[in-house]
Amino acid sequence: MAVVLPNEVISNVYEDLTTKDLYTCLYINKQWGQNAARLLWETVSLNPKKANTLISLIDEAIECKGFELPQHNPSPMYPYPYFLTRFNASDLHITLEKWLSHEEGVQKCTVPFDEWFRLRHTLADSLLNLYCKYNATVQEVMLSNNQNIFYTGHEYIISAMRTKFNPLFTRAQKLYVKVITGTSIQSFYDGMREHCNSLTEIIIEEEWNNNKYDKWKDTIAGLIKSQLNLKKFTYTTQPYNEGRYIRKMSKILLKYAASLQSLTFKDIMFQHKKEYKNPLEYINQFHKLEYLEFNRCMYVKGQLASPFVRGMFPNLQKVEIIQCYDSQPIKEWAEEINM
Repeated sequence: MAVVLPNEVISNVYEDLTTKDLYTCLYINKQWGQNAARLLWETVSLNPKKANTLISLIDEAIECKGFELPQHNPSPMYPYPYFLTRFNASDLHITLEKWLSHEEGVQKCTVPFDEWFRLRHTLADSLLNLYCKYNATVQEVMLSNNQNIFYTGHEYIISAMRTKFNPLFTRAQKLYVKVITGTSIQSFYDGMREHCNSLTEIIIEEEWNNNKYDKWKDTIAGLIKSQLNLKKFTYTTQPYNEGRYIRKMSKILLKYAASLQSLTFKDIMFQHKKEYKNPLEYINQFHKLEYLEFNRCMYVKGQLASPFVRGMFPNLQKVEIIQCYDSQPIKEWAEEINM
């Protein structure tokens, strides 16, 4: 009689396999194949052939001059869209760009230039509809780019994401954001605030000028307030920003997420000027913190290492001080905690 291994054991085996090996596993049997498919299609970062498999499941009409969808596959081997757990808007944009320029896509078709962007938008919308149809549950959402989204060109995906919010993103547990500009981004935040209260981790990596901060502060405050079980928060500014933003963000977190267990600050300049209050004034009130990290921060000095915070973190198990300039006192304090 054949031995049926638990899925956990199969997953451990798959950790050491290459993508090519995983493709082979699709054809072993249903259990091994489904576990392999789960790994191969868990993100929207797909090579053209995998993208073609996914796009062939689209059963709605896409009208565009010079373009035809791949032959519709009414009975796929596995429910590939269902396996989506991590959604990255940039990855979907790149996947579509590669597929459209590959022989699997429209390389041999003549799509007019003025139709190209509409086609891309329509495909993204259709794929999101497909994920909804298969009841995919996204656990991690990432909106990331190196420049303004209008230059990178994937705002159309974020716009489509907003309209599919309820079925796809309401149970997300992790949110990583590296963009704040654009009306679609703002509407996506509004959707997160209105429909998703399951986030346990938020990572914010931002750059803004001072006159935009108040609006951004209100936006992120609303998002944090709506989460019922937020445990981890990472906050990064680029380039180095002044410490008063830390004080404001800490105040927001303390008001709406006082039970944080992990707090990380990156690329912060703790410029403790006389006209500003201590940037770390509120951090000592997060009594349930278990992990605290300062990464590439400047001028932390003794502001957190002073006696008034020693003993204020009864659950603190680890403090990480990574590439921080002029921060010897806090490094000594961290060594005491980590002993």
